[in-house]
Amino acid sequence: MKALDGAAVELVIYDEIGGDMFGEGVTPKRVQQMLADAGSYDEIQVSLHSPGGIAFDGIAIYNILAKDKARVIVNVDGLALSAASIIAMAGDEIRMRTGSLLMIHDPWTVAMGDALAMRESAERLDRAAESIASIYARRTGKELSEMRELMRAETWLDAAEAAESGFADVVLDAEPLAAFGDVSRYRNPPDRLLAPATIAASAQAPAPQHTTPGRAASSSGEPMKIHTTILAALGLESDADVDAAEGAIQSLQTKAKLGKAIETIADASGDEAVGKVRAAFEAQAQLPKLQSQLAEREAQAHRAEFEALIERGLGKTGEPARLTKPMADFERSEFEDALNSGEAESAIKRLRAFLKVAPGVLPKASQQPAESSGVGGSELTWNGLRYAELKPGQRHALKNENPELFAAMRDEAIAAGEI
Repeated sequence: MKALDGAAVELVIYDEIGGDMFGEGVTPKRVQQMLADAGSYDEIQVSLHSPGGIAFDGIAIYNILAKDKARVIVNVDGLALSAASIIAMAGDEIRMRTGSLLMIHDPWTVAMGDALAMRESAERLDRAAESIASIYARRTGKELSEMRELMRAETWLDAAEAAESGFADVVLDAEPLAAFGDVSRYRNPPDRLLAPATIAASAQAPAPQHTTPGRAASSSGEPMKIHTTILAALGLESDADVDAAEGAIQSLQTKAKLGKAIETIADASGDEAVGKVRAAFEAQAQLPKLQSQLAEREAQAHRAEFEALIERGLGKTGEPARLTKPMADFERSEFEDALNSGEAESAIKRLRAFLKVAPGVLPKASQQPAESSGVGGSELTWNGLRYAELKPGQRHALKNENPELFAAMRDEAIAAGEI
């Protein structure tokens, strides 16, 4: 912040919007403090050149400027992208240099959690998009729905287009500042912001020697050597080539992006944020193993409970026998199928219900000759019919109406050799 002629002050925003874990970026708190330190003024000149950043920080800075009693003049010196375009809308007058760019798009975020957390995150993004669209609509005088369409399409406007659409008031005949920051995160940035060196080389030569954006080469095609001081700052040896340096730079850019994402996820900053996210990932990595162990323990517990019922039904616990060995084998087979389909508790409940009604049934059924196929051995009925007499549709109706009776009649019919 610096004082200009008269009672005007200049607020320079030449950085990412929102602070990161490395202490970089323009935050609402920093803007508020700079204005407070400026003392008395009646005009704020905002010099804006930013690739964007955190949407809600952009909204907060917009509101700080919009509610200030001073006249606000925004000068877009190069880029006003994403969150920076929101800040630009606070200007009572918005000026854009020839060649400068303004971009609006839907906000996005990084989220972690279950399906509910994902839905809540999506809802917050929808609300944020509506809020941002209302700021654009208020400034341009256009419909909210039109602003939403432009945002969904990720719309890039040069100075003339911005003025024509109501996003700017004045086009200044001056060269814009060079682009900075990583704009490749956006969906369709202009080519001139992505890789000017590579694009120029492609226009002059049919077969470029390399395609990595921004890489320089000597006239002989060999990678240019980089000053040893720069290499040392990147943590590289003095004989490292351009490829190695470019990789180190991209790694640093990735770390900067991850730093912002980490702070958003962990609701913390610095080492605390990194620690929280690392712990979350370590827990996530262990989750499949823990789930498998838990499932195996549950299966063992269900098997033990079911086998205890089988032993009881076979009369091995001192009670009258209610199951024959073939019946027990059949029940075990049914239980394994139920266990694999997640229905073990239902199978246990069904067997327990059968054992309650089995006394008085099995002794008569056990007297039935093994080769008999008659229906005289069972006594339980439904609507006057034994299980073997029920048609498939009737059995289905019985199962829905009274699952316990269905299970008992079916097991009784099996014991009697009827099915």
